[in-house]
Amino acid sequence: MNSSRHRLKSPSQRHGIRPRSLRSKILVAVVLTSVLSIFFASLALFAHQSFRLRDQFRKQMEALSRIVADYSVAPVSFSDERGMHEALAVLASRPEVLEAEIQDMNGSLLLRYGQSAADENADLSRSPPSLYDGWELILVQPLAVGEEHLGRFVMVASFRSVFFDAVRNFIPAIALIMGGTLLVVAPVTWFLASFLLEGLQILASSAGRIAETGDYTVRARGSGQDEVGQLTGIFNAMLDRLQNADADLRATNDALSLEIAERARLEKALVEASRYAGMAEVATGVLHNVGNVLNSVNVSAQLVRERLEGSRLIALGRTARLLAPYRDDPTEFYTHDPKAKLLPKFIGELYDNLALEHHDIREEIMTLHRNIEHVKEIVSAQQSFARNAGIEELLDAADLMEDAVRIHLASIERHEIKIVPRHAPDLQLVTDRHTTLQILINLVSNAIHAVKPQPAADRLVELRTFSRADFIVFEVCDNGVGIEAKNATRIFQHGFTTRPDGHGFGLHSGANAARRMGGTLSMLSPGAGQGSTFTLELPRQHPAAETLPGGARPRTGSPFKFSKS
Repeated sequence: MNSSRHRLKSPSQRHGIRPRSLRSKILVAVVLTSVLSIFFASLALFAHQSFRLRDQFRKQMEALSRIVADYSVAPVSFSDERGMHEALAVLASRPEVLEAEIQDMNGSLLLRYGQSAADENADLSRSPPSLYDGWELILVQPLAVGEEHLGRFVMVASFRSVFFDAVRNFIPAIALIMGGTLLVVAPVTWFLASFLLEGLQILASSAGRIAETGDYTVRARGSGQDEVGQLTGIFNAMLDRLQNADADLRATNDALSLEIAERARLEKALVEASRYAGMAEVATGVLHNVGNVLNSVNVSAQLVRERLEGSRLIALGRTARLLAPYRDDPTEFYTHDPKAKLLPKFIGELYDNLALEHHDIREEIMTLHRNIEHVKEIVSAQQSFARNAGIEELLDAADLMEDAVRIHLASIERHEIKIVPRHAPDLQLVTDRHTTLQILINLVSNAIHAVKPQPAADRLVELRTFSRADFIVFEVCDNGVGIEAKNATRIFQHGFTTRPDGHGFGLHSGANAARRMGGTLSMLSPGAGQGSTFTLELPRQHPAAETLPGGARPRTGSPFKFSKS
């Protein structure tokens, strides 16, 4: 997944601001700041004026209520209803007045004007003389002559219409102010931004030329001593260092190219050397096992020769020479020669001896034949491995492991090493038989050398094959000398070995070969003297593999038997 396609976008990217020029951004920022500043300042001013207007409205209504109350004193004192109507008629000229009442000294209604939108249960006679109830202002004035209290005048006026008249007057004013601000601020800001950003434009142009041409000799022209001028100086100094670094990098790159070519040549030679070393190791193993078998062949031949040299056939020859003169007439020999009486017993004993010799010689000849067949089998197996090198085949995992053991079978039998196979059934994979066997042969050889120091009864090598996900796993486990922790990370390095007679090619070339086949070769050991486990993992691939020449299929049997745990 391409991570660059899923990076979080900044707010400027999400709102489409980032692609714009810096001058446009400055213009937008200044204009928005100016408009918002004017708007909020106007709101604050309007709020202040609203409070002043509210207080002024209260004062006007208080003055009006006092005037009406003064005019109502005389009609109330004389109970002149007409006069009270005339006094309240003054309120008709003020649409803000919603309701007015003239009450006697007991609070009884004498005369009402208008209808209030306020709660009808509201107490209009409460103190103080003026009180805001939402939009409505309630005013109470006493009706008195001197010390004599005649009643009270109550008036309800609404501030709503006054407030919204002020709002309607405020909106055109603020719109006019904002429009004038835009007409003045936008051109001035655009001009000043062009002037202030000249240095940055020069920097951007210089950086663009460098990006297109890769020419680090380009320098940006200075634009004063302000921050942009300082940035230009730093940019030019950085270009000086980049130019010097580029020259050094080009020289280093040329040297590195030569070194890479030399490394490639050495690596090719190393791979070839590792290949020949692996081939030599396999050949050495084959010759070693053939030599072990030939030692047995030599012993069997020597025993046959000694048996033949000491054979009782010589005594039989002497008996034949003794009877030779009596070949035509043996009656005289049996009648007059005293040795004739001993001849039947001698012949019986001679037969028994010759039968025993015949049995022993036959057993040695059979042993000799088996050993010769073993040599033929080892050579034939190695020829089969070499003949199929480079060909990917559908192979049985257990057969591959058994073939690797077959090469070392003489050494295994001579050192009395117990082999314990643990193979999962029907494990097949597509791989190069020769390369895979070369790795497994090396692992089995290392295991044999690892268990040699152990007592004969304790020499154990366990072979496992099983599947893990899409891989076939080969494991060679031994209870031998183990690997020290300090060597665990070096075991696959070229030339590193823990054996006095080792050359350090086998595991290194095996690890490289496993990697080329898409697998891995790894090692696990608890420590020195605690054995080790080498694990080869190879991909299973599709079972539709290339068959052997002639349409042959892999073997599924084994010509020898393992010990069972």
